[in-house]
Amino acid sequence: MGERTCKVDGCAKAHYGLGYCRTHYRRFKEHGSTDLPQREPRGCQVDGCPEKHYSVGYCQLHYNRQKRTGSTELRATVARTFVCAGCDETFDRDPDKLGGTPPKWCPDCKVDARLLAHATWEAANRPDLVTEYVCKFCGCSFCNIVPDGKPRKACSACAGRLAVEATERWRVRNPEKAAKYKANGHMRRRAAKKGARLESVDRAVVYARHGWHCYLCDQAIDPSLHYRDPMYGTVDHVVPLLPNDGGPKGAHSYDNLRPAHGRCNRRKGNRRITRLL
Repeated sequence: MGERTCKVDGCAKAHYGLGYCRTHYRRFKEHGSTDLPQREPRGCQVDGCPEKHYSVGYCQLHYNRQKRTGSTELRATVARTFVCAGCDETFDRDPDKLGGTPPKWCPDCKVDARLLAHATWEAANRPDLVTEYVCKFCGCSFCNIVPDGKPRKACSACAGRLAVEATERWRVRNPEKAAKYKANGHMRRRAAKKGARLESVDRAVVYARHGWHCYLCDQAIDPSLHYRDPMYGTVDHVVPLLPNDGGPKGAHSYDNLRPAHGRCNRRKGNRRITRLL
């Protein structure tokens, strides 16, 4: 006598009860039918919010806000006026961003005070390596340790500002490269933290090479979906960067990357599997 199977057409699972397998048995007990119940998509219960349900009746934004502040309403930032200890000028600041501690310096004097404290420490502890310079951009005098003997042309504040401006100019001239570096930078940093072998990887090349096809569920990926959609396209490491079985680490390279739905990617996690059954 052969093994008894589920009586639902097309289902070959083992019998569990009442002629059904475990899945169809529970479905029949809960809903009175073996057909998959149709559920209406839930939305956020906050009035005027069109986002999908995430948890406890809220979308992800309102859920996080409710969890942090106890309310779904956006907390109004109340700025307070303080007097700078360096220039005696008044400035507005939100003390909640500083953990409730009132600020002592305005943003400009805070940078100068930090540089002055650093220069004072260098002058007191390493006088043989300290050299005084004049910034060609703001005219201030500053001290700095120069191991290689090359003179400094800008103070730390001006050097940082010039670096930011140069980066912004490059982003304006190269918008496509800037977008690519922003999209690929997170994966590269994550791989570097886990000690994986790194290779310069472009997400668009991975999608194009495998035809926007999820290698886990063998279904197509819609490129137009929003990133919060569970079927949104992601890039997954076939051999995980840090496997849960303690085996060899996977590489961050084209050979080890495949397109996958966000939901399939999360279900796989850091296991060594290539198909979700």
